[in-house]
Amino acid sequence: MFFNKETITQVNELLHLKASGDEQEWPLEVADSDRIIEFLYLAEMLDIWFQIRYAFIALILYSYDKYLGEHSDHDKYLWDRIEKLLDRDAGRFNELLNRWALWDVEDDTDLFRLTPLVRTYLTEFQQKHTTGAS
Repeated sequence: MFFNKETITQVNELLHLKASGDEQEWPLEVADSDRIIEFLYLAEMLDIWFQIRYAFIALILYSYDKYLGEHSDHDKYLWDRIEKLLDRDAGRFNELLNRWALWDVEDDTDLFRLTPLVRTYLTEFQQKHTTGAS
């Protein structure tokens, strides 16, 4: 998952993130579980260019994974909001989501905390779009 420096700079400025734009794994380094509601709100409300929205979604996913590591149970309300954002651009985030799904990993100890949710989302997305296409 690569973001160009212009996109990262725009998102950093929009969210007042303390990042240079040269981070190797930008969304991981700036993820903030305490700001996930703010990130979701802005992603829902702003009419932004797709590349910036893609960066927002990456940041939201990393932040939510961090959130899951800090809380014993996942927040269904937050995850529902994330799913709605993903559905808004149906299928356009699948490459990003497949990175989180880790389909080739079977050992639960080697998964991201977010992996089971992403796998379920992608499976349901595939079923919905395969059934709808018939």
